[in-house]
Amino acid sequence: VSVISALRERTVLLYFAAGWVESCRTFNRLLSKFYEMVRETDDSIAVIFVSNDKSKEEQLKFFNAEDMHPEWLMTEWTGDLQDIMDAFDVKKIPSLVVVNREGRSVMDEALDQVWDLMQDKRTGRSQDLGTTKAAVDAKWQEWRRLAGDWRVSQGRTLGGGSASSSGAAAPSSAS
Repeated sequence: VSVISALRERTVLLYFAAGWVESCRTFNRLLSKFYEMVRETDDSIAVIFVSNDKSKEEQLKFFNAEDMHPEWLMTEWTGDLQDIMDAFDVKKIPSLVVVNREGRSVMDEALDQVWDLMQDKRTGRSQDLGTTKAAVDAKWQEWRRLAGDWRVSQGRTLGGGSASSSGAAAPSSAS
């Protein structure tokens, strides 16, 4: 199975990071928790790590660290990974971008949103688990819609109305 076909039905998050940036290691933990919460009810999430490390060895060391989720994917290290960052207008790392089915960014502030969902800004501590789970589920549904996942789009009938509307008037019969 090719990577492209395996990702066809997934909503992809590109995670731009490097082992030499402390905030990347901190965010790994938050993104892993976010990922696990989504995976409890939905397996359509895919995280792809795009390295800004200086070498393949540094990239592999960071990717194999305990805070990096074992199910995440990784781009192969090359000297031109900066081109990917430029294509997605990544100005700093860590950065998290939600991409649509055509590979275009539909949410470039995803990192801040995950951070806000997972951690209380005032205390720096984890949010209440029940509140966090509900917020993560809502955010994930929003991102899936933005990415073009038809499975979370509002259904429409052939006439253009909502599939769930049951108040449509029956056609009258003329005598």
